[in-house]
Amino acid sequence: MRVCTSLSSSDCERCRVLTDIGDTQIGRALVQTRFVLLPTLDSTTRVPTTELHNTGAIGECIVTAAHILGHEGAGTVTAVGASVTHLRPGDRVAIEPGVPCRRCALCTQGRYNLCRAVRFTGAPPYDGSIRRWHVHDAHFLHRLPDALSLAEGALLEPLSVVLHAFERSPARLGHPVLVCGAGPIGLITLAVARASGAFPIVITDVDARRLDFAQKFSPGCSVYQVIPSKSSEEAAQEISRLFEAELGSEMPPVVYECTGVPSSIVTAAFAAARGGEVMVVGVGRPIIDGLPFMHLSMSEVRPWIRNPTCEMYAYSWGGRTD
Repeated sequence: MRVCTSLSSSDCERCRVLTDIGDTQIGRALVQTRFVLLPTLDSTTRVPTTELHNTGAIGECIVTAAHILGHEGAGTVTAVGASVTHLRPGDRVAIEPGVPCRRCALCTQGRYNLCRAVRFTGAPPYDGSIRRWHVHDAHFLHRLPDALSLAEGALLEPLSVVLHAFERSPARLGHPVLVCGAGPIGLITLAVARASGAFPIVITDVDARRLDFAQKFSPGCSVYQVIPSKSSEEAAQEISRLFEAELGSEMPPVVYECTGVPSSIVTAAFAAARGGEVMVVGVGRPIIDGLPFMHLSMSEVRPWIRNPTCEMYAYSWGGRTD
């Protein structure tokens, strides 16, 4: 079956790729995309629409031509290759965006998220999921149980981001946690920290509305509004007083930095307990200056950096990598 994979079935003049689900792609499947998280803040779409961008970058992935965004998607399988046995047409699936080579040393060690040859949906030069049809390696399509909606299936991607971070830097029962940033990743981090039994939990942001939502989303968490005119060290001192004086706790042994903003990373470094760690979950600039190296060294605060473009659904799902 030959299928147009352009953005819209009515846009055939814009079609750039014709894909065979047949002998040449026996291990792949065709998905009708039904739910994608849009890159704009707090918005989603149930029916994919044109989402072409001509500029932008994330790390070394640079947009140089018309490019389709979207890496958090779910949909319905409409066709499968000859060798695909775990899926059939009609199955609702979550799309794991990173498809590794499965041959290199890292892949064979089970660390396929670090594969240098990964093909990541939505990261240039690979188009994303904000289109009506999506052809994908069937091993990285995960069937959804009836209890999960397509929207929840799309949210497996950011959930996997956070669970990957917690695998590297786990929150512990009864220990305090600081979450920097109350955006989508920060909110999921907040939810996972609470589910892990961390207490107390403080979340920060510059936007008071986001903090209000965070307290409704996770009752019992405390908030700190970042004032941009204050230095990162001043903000860290106030956060420390919040933990120690107001909450009767200690400085957090783990800080999850979910913005990638340099000033927030510096605040996280100063706010972590001595001997603690800072897990940078957010996507930052290619080069960040101004990190308090001597403070990190003298306090033995360990910085951890998560791979921003590829995580493993295996952390949140029974990911198939064979």
